Order: sequence, then C-alpha cells, then structure tokens
Amino acid sequence: MAARTDTRRKKTPPAQNHRQSHAKSDEPDSVLLGIDIGGTFTDICLLHGDGRVQTYKTASTPEEPLDGVLEGIRLAAGDSGLSLRQFLEKTVYFGHGTTIATNALIQRSGARVGLITTRGFRDTILIQRSLGMTAGLTEEELADYSLRSYPEPLVPPGLIKEVSERMDYKGSVVVDLNLDEAKRAVDEL
Repeated sequence: MAARTDTRRKKTPPAQNHRQSHAKSDEPDSVLLGIDIGGTFTDICLLHGDGRVQTYKTASTPEEPLDGVLEGIRLAAGDSGLSLRQFLEKTVYFGHGTTIATNALIQRSGARVGLITTRGFRDTILIQRSLGMTAGLTEEELADYSLRSYPEPLVPPGLIKEVSERMDYKGSVVVDLNLDEAKRAVDEL
C-alpha cells in the first residue's frame, strides 16, 4: 500500500538546515529527502529545489525496514520519470529517523536493556516524575491519588550499573570516566 500527495509551497524559501553547505537545494532539479520508518508506515518527504513538496506513505516492513524505504523512493523516482539511481544522484540531502527502537523499548519487545550511569544517579530513572504516575489519566482522574501508579521501569534495577565519572552542565568533563569500572559494568550486564 502506498499513498502520494503533492503540494506547492507558498513563497517560502527551501528548508535550511545545519548542513546547508552540503545540502544545496537551490538547483531546481535537486531533492532533499527525509524518511521516517515507523511501526506501521514508512513516511517519505521530498523537498525539491523549486519548492515543491511531495510525500509518500508506504507499508513498513519490520523484517527488512529498507524494503519499505526503497518502495517509497522508487515511487518518488517513478513520479519524477527517473530511475532509482538517477533520482538518488539528484538527492543532495538524505535524512533518516525511526521509531522502531523507541517502540521496541516502550513495548518491551526487543532485547533486555541495561543502563550504565554516573555513580550516585542509579535511582534517577526509577524515581521518575509525575508524568510516569499519571500517564493516561483524564483530568478528573488526576485528582484521585488511588489511580496513580508507577509504570514498570524500562530498565530493571538489577540491570542498572554505576561508574565513576562526572560532567558539568556544559558537557565538560569534571571527573574522567573510570574505564576499569566501565568495563566491569559491561561484563556484569
């Protein structure tokens, strides 16, 4: 199953991004390509150098995610009257995202997950904020504390390991990572 839409952008310039020097969309036949692989559908969005936007939706193929991506790109290439190779040669930017890993984590359908964290912060993920306790409750139910409950942690306490290291709020190293502790934590997991 695949769906197509085509819209014309109104007097707004083509998208700018942090890789502007590598992704020049000012040539009329160039293409910026964005893809999101979801659990059910794969979404493809094209921004042409002339400002046209096209979107495609294909069925995701969980056993081989690339198949759904290629189907969408082939549709776009065919609509442009180009072979897949010719179309990709005109692609100046290829952005990709996926919710597959996030969904697997949330649904607990993937591999077991462990966490290595800064010493002293082992319980941070377990404490949560009120969002975890109130997810899915209506406004009226929020006032009834008996309805609140902590969800099952994404990482069980036994699979959380601590290592000595510290970074400040700017990302600068305050205490170097203790590599021996890190290796031991990996081995324990």
